[in-house]
Amino acid sequence: MESNGLGWKEIKKFIVSLKKYSGLDVYSISLKDRIIATNHMKKFKLSFDDALCLQSMIANNLLKIVSLDPDFDKIPYIQRVVPNQYHPNSL
Repeated sequence: MESNGLGWKEIKKFIVSLKKYSGLDVYSISLKDRIIATNHMKKFKLSFDDALCLQSMIANNLLKIVSLDPDFDKIPYIQRVVPNQYHPNSL
């Protein structure tokens, strides 16, 4: 979020807003997830943040991600959905 020019106020506002979504599950990232993510960094040439997202997806049996980041296209078993093409039934 910082890399997109957002400051702490905007980031906090976004994170607090997540509490309003019904049905949203928040996954707590473990130390083990962080360690495994470094393997994804090496294998797919991902940033740590992207590798951590991938590991969180694997841990939760998710195969699709809504993202503008084309780095997820490097992962053969993940399907990236561009936000403007997202439809709730597509995931």
